[in-house]
Amino acid sequence: MCAAVQTLVCVKQVKQDVAEEWDETMPLPGDIIEGFYNCESDIHADEFFVPTKAKSELSSQLAKINSQHIEVIWVKVRRGDATLKLRARVVVERPSMLQRKYSIRAATDDRHVAVIGDLTSDECTELQDMSLVNVENRGYHKKGVKYDRKMKVSKYLPDHRCTVVSSIMFMPMQGEHCTEATTARCMAWFSAAVSSGAPLVFVNIQTEQIVTSEKTNLTGKVMSWSKQQQNHATTVQIVQGIRIWFMPGVAEVSLDLVPQTGEVRFGLDIKRTEEGLICIYSVAKGSPADRAGLSKLHEEAYANGYLLVMSRLEGKSLMPSHADILGLVHCCDHTEIKDTLVSDRPDGENSTSCYGVALEHETKESLDELEQREITINQSVEIALVKVEETKKVALKVLKRAHSDDEYDEVDNSEGLLMEMKSLCLKMDSGRFWRFVTRRKKELESLRAQMSLALEECLDPARFVLEAISEVFPVDKRSEKSDRGNDLGWACVLVLE
Repeated sequence: MCAAVQTLVCVKQVKQDVAEEWDETMPLPGDIIEGFYNCESDIHADEFFVPTKAKSELSSQLAKINSQHIEVIWVKVRRGDATLKLRARVVVERPSMLQRKYSIRAATDDRHVAVIGDLTSDECTELQDMSLVNVENRGYHKKGVKYDRKMKVSKYLPDHRCTVVSSIMFMPMQGEHCTEATTARCMAWFSAAVSSGAPLVFVNIQTEQIVTSEKTNLTGKVMSWSKQQQNHATTVQIVQGIRIWFMPGVAEVSLDLVPQTGEVRFGLDIKRTEEGLICIYSVAKGSPADRAGLSKLHEEAYANGYLLVMSRLEGKSLMPSHADILGLVHCCDHTEIKDTLVSDRPDGENSTSCYGVALEHETKESLDELEQREITINQSVEIALVKVEETKKVALKVLKRAHSDDEYDEVDNSEGLLMEMKSLCLKMDSGRFWRFVTRRKKELESLRAQMSLALEECLDPARFVLEAISEVFPVDKRSEKSDRGNDLGWACVLVLE
């Protein structure tokens, strides 16, 4: 006669299919339901605990709770080795009047309804393993937090209209049938701008789809890397452009130019580079630009090999915007900018603001410090080269001695002593190393100072040391022994130290 299989009341599954929204406070597949507390309070006294042994029994108990209009109960479940108490609500699983069944759902999510069944212990464990994997892979809870963007913009940007980063779009020219050609032209522009002295830093580069249209009666040629469709007399073409993003190398400095009564110019001359950047190349002494600090910025920039680039004027960007299919770089008209910089407005209304991309004072100090460090490094390299040359001479002497018949030839100094011991350690020649050390008791202090440095060259220092002293320790294996017993104890201690 077969014994009855013991079953447990378990959560078979949940009707909320989005496992990413599960959390550990909800009933999960595999949870073993031991009972519940028929009270809404989180004070779980034993007198309120209702144990359960089967699914049908739990459904009947939940029906009573539902009739008492208790909204929230605390369900006691066993999950792995832990016992948890979960907030839950009673729900009608089957609304039929003839066969009404009750279950529980998560108190925080109406969709998270538990399907309860009688399962064996192994089945519960298997379900728990699967549900725990889903919860662990889901990650932590995420919620929206308030962010004061206006305060951040006013604090961290020079101007609320300033985006800090800039970009330029390169359209594919005729004959450029792949994005690599356009990308190469784009990077050539950026490299040339940086080489000319513009303090720019690369941020990102990306492809971008651009829709162009052209009215024509002829069917255009379809390019291998673009899409083209004919619509009556209009050809719509989607091409892949390349956009490169960049930002100031250090900072964008805001300056207000305020002329005094009678001044008709702001006192700065500009020029446009081949890459379309507007640069300041001279500042008049005593002018509004000089009083605003442009002279100092200009001197610092040019002293360090950089251009002083104007990024915006009166809130308008001066950076080049794009390069068209003919290869022309679309940038600001510097004649119009010069006209803007001529003060022909009434007194009190002739101030303007400009933004320059340049090196700050702290950056100049950093560059000076780097230059000084470079000088120090050069001096250190010269000293090291002299040391290398001396070591080279010593090494050559050691090699010459290695080929001679006398393995106990004298060494000149402590450096030579170190090189000799390093050579023996590198070759793991413990026997010769031991004889070398024991014949130099008079140089005990030099040996002690160089011993650890020499043993670092061994592949296995511990083995090397034990093999070296094995001639006399722990058993003296010498054929000719001294009357004084083991007179090489000093050497053993030296090597073991």
